[in-house]
Amino acid sequence: MATPRPSTEFGRRGEDYARAFLERLGYTFIGRNWHCRSGEIDLIMREQDDIVFVEVKTRHGESAGRAEDAVPRSKARKMLAAGEWYITTHPECQELFWRCDLIAITISPVNPPEVAHYINAIVIG
Repeated sequence: MATPRPSTEFGRRGEDYARAFLERLGYTFIGRNWHCRSGEIDLIMREQDDIVFVEVKTRHGESAGRAEDAVPRSKARKMLAAGEWYITTHPECQELFWRCDLIAITISPVNPPEVAHYINAIVIG
């Protein structure tokens, strides 16, 4: 088995943190790192009658740019297409509303992680 790259481990830690954050808000975890030909969805959560596809961006400070600015138009298109694909391949979800949220996490060596949750952040590709 290959050893995960440090960036992969860092991203996974961000996804774990985002999942715990959303679960504290009452969301239910459905899945993570779901892949299809259109792309990948980091987290799939449920909030009442909504399926929520979550893009998680994690950064060490803001020297590399703000995490919330790291979703280019091409990624937004892929995420929306992946969300549509997920809904069509999961009949149990077809009667539910769905949306794409963004969770931006900035990790500092001296402070607790800062989390920004943008609801319905990705609407146009």
